[in-house]
Amino acid sequence: MYMEVPTYKDGEWSSTEFDSENDYTEFVLSVFKEPGNYEFDETALLFNEQAQNFNKWGYYCNK
Repeated sequence: MYMEVPTYKDGEWSSTEFDSENDYTEFVLSVFKEPGNYEFDETALLFNEQAQNFNKWGYYCNK
């Protein structure tokens, strides 16, 4: 295994394993798009909410 990264999808965290640097590169290029080509969904709103919490309080959660 070359690398394992945390992955968020459908409200759940998991991990994605990559066997090679090329596999990882292909994944990264599939996730990041040119400006204007993103198809934002509810996940983007969730991450934006957490970013606003961090900017307000200096940390991500209050647990």
